[in-house]
Amino acid sequence: MALFDRSLFASFRPMLLSGVGAVASIVGSAQATWSILIVDTRTGEIVIGSATCVESIDLRRETPVLISGVGAVTAQSAVDSTGMNRQLIRDRLLQGVPLEAILDELEMSDDGHDNRQYGMISTAGETLTYSGIENADWAGGMTGRIERGTPGPQQDIVYAVQGNILSGSNVVQAAVDAIVASDGDLPAMMMAGMQAAKSAGGDGRCSCNSTDPTGCGSPPPEPFKSAHVGYMLGTRAGDTDAIRAIYPTDEFIGDIATLDLDGDGFEEVIVGSASSDEILIYKNTAMPGDPLSTLQLWQTLTGPASETVAMDVYASKLMVAFANPPRMALYQPDQTGSIELLDAVDLAGTPVGFASGLFDPEIQGVSLENTDEIQFFRGFTNEIELTNTLTLDFVPGQIALDRLNADGYNDLVVVDPANNMVYLYDGGEDGFARSESISTGTDPVHVRTADMNLDGDNEIIVQCGSSRRVEVYTLEKEQWVLWGSVTTAATGLAFDVADMSGDEYPDIVTTGLATNRNLQLFISDGLGGFTMQTRTRVGFSARSVLLRDMNNSGDLDIVVGTGGSDGLMVLDNPGEHDLPQPGQFAAGDYFMARNVANQRDDDPDPVDQLQALYDEWLVSRAGRVDAVRSNVFGNGLLVPGYTTRHWVELRDLEGELLEISDPSMVTVETGGVATASPVASDSPGRFHFDLEGGDETGVYSISVSVEDSTGRVELMPRPRLVITESAADLNADGQCNYFDVAIFLEAMSTLSPYADITGDGMTNFHDVATFIQEYAACNP
Repeated sequence: MALFDRSLFASFRPMLLSGVGAVASIVGSAQATWSILIVDTRTGEIVIGSATCVESIDLRRETPVLISGVGAVTAQSAVDSTGMNRQLIRDRLLQGVPLEAILDELEMSDDGHDNRQYGMISTAGETLTYSGIENADWAGGMTGRIERGTPGPQQDIVYAVQGNILSGSNVVQAAVDAIVASDGDLPAMMMAGMQAAKSAGGDGRCSCNSTDPTGCGSPPPEPFKSAHVGYMLGTRAGDTDAIRAIYPTDEFIGDIATLDLDGDGFEEVIVGSASSDEILIYKNTAMPGDPLSTLQLWQTLTGPASETVAMDVYASKLMVAFANPPRMALYQPDQTGSIELLDAVDLAGTPVGFASGLFDPEIQGVSLENTDEIQFFRGFTNEIELTNTLTLDFVPGQIALDRLNADGYNDLVVVDPANNMVYLYDGGEDGFARSESISTGTDPVHVRTADMNLDGDNEIIVQCGSSRRVEVYTLEKEQWVLWGSVTTAATGLAFDVADMSGDEYPDIVTTGLATNRNLQLFISDGLGGFTMQTRTRVGFSARSVLLRDMNNSGDLDIVVGTGGSDGLMVLDNPGEHDLPQPGQFAAGDYFMARNVANQRDDDPDPVDQLQALYDEWLVSRAGRVDAVRSNVFGNGLLVPGYTTRHWVELRDLEGELLEISDPSMVTVETGGVATASPVASDSPGRFHFDLEGGDETGVYSISVSVEDSTGRVELMPRPRLVITESAADLNADGQCNYFDVAIFLEAMSTLSPYADITGDGMTNFHDVATFIQEYAACNP
């Protein structure tokens, strides 16, 4: 999987405006006063900070949106209490939508837009500040660019500073002046800007009075307090973002499924209503390797019946079971990004469970609660064929179809909720015959199968509702025995099983009937033990959960179907960190995170407290590898089969070479686009490695990181590779033309390694001659 690098994507996915009207926001109290956003366009580093004269709040929870390597926004003045404005901003930043277009969409969708204030910034160098006409005085903002490095915008520092209810306009101006005058890194610039804003008067409600915030002059007479709470956040490469995606729905959700409907390699999400005949299709708008997933409501279809009970996907077709009237429908992608109905048949009773069998015979089964039957179908052509019916002596619940022995046939697992049993039926040429039974915990509601210990045989996993357990059974000496279990915090509603931690052992994600923190992630040790890693709230009736890789990052994410204001959610894989909590859009594991929250009037100024926290943080960085001060350099132009050399210099915050000589501390990750040699040490703090280009041409980035005593540090910016068939095709588009000449001339003018066509480590006339030769050969 190629590594994510926002700078490699010059365009954005089309906006699907059908969902614009869905972001009506409730206007909350004024909770933010001044904010500062700064980006280094060379490295992609982002820092943001804010402070306000509002007591007893956590400002970090209320106003920022921060996405590593992409951009940041502060949404202040009148805060939208639903968070839907920030949800829209989150998605549009990830989709690469220009900032002006994001602001335009906010204006269209938000009734309280005139009382909002925004600061926006992106790693592409865009900046925007907006102050609504209803903002209280003084309100306004400034944006700017600080030229750094070689001429052009690629290495500049950009900023946006804004505020409302300030003591005067000089608060913003003072912050800007301090940022521009600073010769430190981005966190130092942020600290300087926050101190300058404080000294100029900050929030006039604190430094003067709440009824006349500008009445004392700016700055007002000392002593004064500039704010009550504030934060400073900074993100660098390798940081983990924790921002869930949430898409409210008008109705509660019956079930969800995922299927790639347009052939782009990303799965769309299909949602069936629990109470109507609506089927919603959410377009997957993520870009390859995006740090977070994004969806957008694309289409609403009418089904052949109402009240979706279950959905399943097999062989690129979708099967849907409806309750009113009882029907089974078969859909397939229609090549336009939607689905078309192929067939629909009546069921003999009300469906409660649905499963697809992957082995002989390839069938779907539907359990029927009011006829005590399971009907089996084939739906892999363009019509649904009823194959047979299994009559039971109990009321069935959920079912599973999978191979549970070595005969090669699908076997059937059926839940009996009333009697706390699970029954197994051996599959064969003549259908299914009951073979064994398992006594479970109280109220078994769901069942799945998976190879939990990677021994080649499937286990049976049962979710027990009211007994709040998930039980795993394995076959030992021809007997099904309890292999492991987890205790959940609430009555079970739904669960899924798959590897969330990257160790290949399937883990368990459950949802429960509770109002708070009702989704839990349990990590398996492969031996029958489970550890709850994290939990979060996903809505009272989260009856559907799927584990899917929604952003093609190589890690599974959690898709949850609830409904109403909780709607459809996507919780991106947290790695070793906590799952994202609702309503937070800047809660990741960041390089810098300093927060002064829940303060009162008699507490010290939060900027002074942030300064103390910042100073402590600086001490912790002393003598450590600094991601920005360190360097990775070399020729990033690769022709398949040839090698180039890259050098690494490890430096601390002061720019001094570090006494590090162990090459095992340096890791090079290419994402499979190139082959890296082992890292070799040249001298303390200096290393090198060679790269050989792969067969896939294109523009990529690689990761170089260092593991020191306190953790992993990824160096910035990520080195860029251009893998091309011709050394004159500098944008790897398969052609040698004017654009490549322009790239080469710019690289020569800035002495960029990309102009080192000969690969001798120097940029000179030999490269010009070689480029001309290669260009001529590319255009005979």
